[in-house]
Amino acid sequence: MDLPEFHLLCGFLGSGKTSLISETLAQKSFANTGVIINEVGEINIDGATLSSTASGLPIAQMSNGCVCCTLQGDLPFTVAALMDSHEERGAPPLERIILETSGLSRPAPILRNLLGLPIPFCVHVVATYDCSRNVLDGPGFEEAVAQIAGAQTVVLTKLDCASAEQVTQSIRAIQGVNPMGRIVNEPRGSARPSLAFAKPEPRATLELPSTFVATSADLDHERARVFLVRPQTDDWRDVLTWLSDLVGFCGERLLRTKGIVRPDPRGPWLLVQSVGTVFDAPRPIAKAPDTGQGVVVIARDIRVADLEALPTETRVMITALKSG
Repeated sequence: MDLPEFHLLCGFLGSGKTSLISETLAQKSFANTGVIINEVGEINIDGATLSSTASGLPIAQMSNGCVCCTLQGDLPFTVAALMDSHEERGAPPLERIILETSGLSRPAPILRNLLGLPIPFCVHVVATYDCSRNVLDGPGFEEAVAQIAGAQTVVLTKLDCASAEQVTQSIRAIQGVNPMGRIVNEPRGSARPSLAFAKPEPRATLELPSTFVATSADLDHERARVFLVRPQTDDWRDVLTWLSDLVGFCGERLLRTKGIVRPDPRGPWLLVQSVGTVFDAPRPIAKAPDTGQGVVVIARDIRVADLEALPTETRVMITALKSG
């Protein structure tokens, strides 16, 4: 039996999250969907807007705080209440829940809080990206880059307000921050929801887009960087030690990791990944990767020299990557 889906919808201020949810709730295929709205402020405008367009669908509102900080403890209770309320009306169990975060929320602390949910979920991080403006080159860089890097799916928005050149630049900017993410470039509001909230297929690969090339030099003007790390050891404990040292050194500057490792030369390959410092449980993969053992690291304000200076005895080979 498939686990219910939990879609964490993030995106910078004004990037079109509420519009995407409105489009989603208008689709019959999303009828069995619950929505949680987190808007900072005493008046929940987004929640009121959605409530007026989604008659009969369960919607919970979390106000007066940000779900990634002051309201962390309220999230599990809100999810439980939403599901209970739905079933009390005689409806079948919810197939999915969408949590719309505030525009300044980062996904990693919320994912950490999801560990306290009443039932296990298949969690999917979705980010909206406004093509009409470059949020990665402004005062909200740290929040925006954390949202994009942590997403499995990035949905392009404001396509009707952006030129073809702006859309192309947006795609390159997203891939420069998160080369492992899936980008939804769909102008039709009726078709966008099924693409945005599709259950992501696990991809046991470290392949990057063809626009990525290896470079041995750091680029000083790029605050968000992508690294390919290849542990020079077959000892699983050494790999875990290095990842632990990485988390301790980077802290909130660590945006995303995805790695394929083999703890036992005679055992299965494992997929290890994180959003921020929140790691999934390692998952075995059926097919051996062509790329061999390695970890892709996305971080901000970190250079190759910083990673090479980590106080660890684990030998690794680190390559900085950039979009070509």
